[in-house]
Amino acid sequence: MASRGYSRIRKVGEGSFGKAWLVRGRDGREYIMKTIDVKRMDKKQRNEARNEVKVLSSLKHPYVVCYRDSFFEEASGLCIIMDYAEGGDLADRIRKARDAGVGFPEAQIVRWLSQAALALK
Repeated sequence: MASRGYSRIRKVGEGSFGKAWLVRGRDGREYIMKTIDVKRMDKKQRNEARNEVKVLSSLKHPYVVCYRDSFFEEASGLCIIMDYAEGGDLADRIRKARDAGVGFPEAQIVRWLSQAALALK
């Protein structure tokens, strides 16, 4: 991975087919690298992973985390580089609030729904 210009800092998440890593690029900025173990996937799942890259690479919107790069690595599989959103994603915020027994103001929920709708436009 160092040959691609990214160095791992720490693991920030894990799912059924891969992991998410905080990485540093050659430019000194932090990114998220999602690694997907395509070897464990069937053909349909591999196609879905390729389609995810196509969709992410075509999205350009201020309310969507920006796709930067993707590549295959023998050890890690498919690697997708995205901008790092330091505060986490919306699911993280909802989970943390739920675990703390705290709700969100209605105005905040309306803002999030509006942003999501605009991103899907």
